[in-house]
Amino acid sequence: MSNRDLEDEPKFETIAEEFMAFVRGPELVIHNAPFDVSFLNHELSRTDRKERIDDACQILDSLALARHKHPGKKKQFGRALPPLCGR
Repeated sequence: MSNRDLEDEPKFETIAEEFMAFVRGPELVIHNAPFDVSFLNHELSRTDRKERIDDACQILDSLALARHKHPGKKKQFGRALPPLCGR
């Protein structure tokens, strides 16, 4: 994804409320969650919202689960999800 891909898309601050309503409550599955959670929390801090993503929902890190279930293949799971899915 490049900046050009995002040129015509709305800024996060304009969709933050809708996004938080979408993720609030259920479990959110994220591959390499620490990276994405910190990124999302940073973007949320730039809005008027005081809420953090990890306060709105439970986070499940699929990368951590894959590494736990398949020790020794950690580099493979860090690059992409297809190896985890058997593709």
